[in-house]
Amino acid sequence: MLITDAQDSLVWSRDAQQGWAVGAYRDDAAEEPESFLHHQRLHHPSALLPLVRHTLCSVSQTRAQDRGRR
Repeated sequence: MLITDAQDSLVWSRDAQQGWAVGAYRDDAAEEPESFLHHQRLHHPSALLPLVRHTLCSVSQTRAQDRGRR
């Protein structure tokens, strides 16, 4: 899982933060995230946990569907 600013890398100044982005990658180190969410208006740390949970649920659902297709 990768957590960054919604626009780019995490910034040093919290005042410059533009929100959160959460990406989940497969274990095989794929270049593209399996799931990626961002929210540009919520930059408080409390907004991060719901994004992480949603990303994990999305990954879990995608992987379950993939197993069902095999």
